[in-house]
Amino acid sequence: MKRNKGRGWCLTLILSFVLLAGCSTTISPKGKALMILSTYNSQTALAVSDSEDCLARATDCTEPERVIIRQKKAVVTKLDPLVKGYALTVNSGGVVDRDDEQAIYDLIDDLVGLGL
Repeated sequence: MKRNKGRGWCLTLILSFVLLAGCSTTISPKGKALMILSTYNSQTALAVSDSEDCLARATDCTEPERVIIRQKKAVVTKLDPLVKGYALTVNSGGVVDRDDEQAIYDLIDDLVGLGL
């Protein structure tokens, strides 16, 4: 699998979250939603790509790689409804609960941390 691609995304995401944490009082709810959706979409695409890479080389895909792919799938499955609900709430002008927002950040951190 392409390890450099994962490191690049990881560094980008870490910097994004540092900026978000530092500017969280100045970023609009729609700005936060855009950042969350962007991160979610890129990490989901990376997880799918990793899975497809592993399936394409099924004979030499290691068990640890398969475990990571399964873990990523589990995190994406938990994250998907939270991110969609977050986007709907923000788009309708509602206020997202801080606990829900933190749950999304925690799951994205989990997803990024899994690497591959």
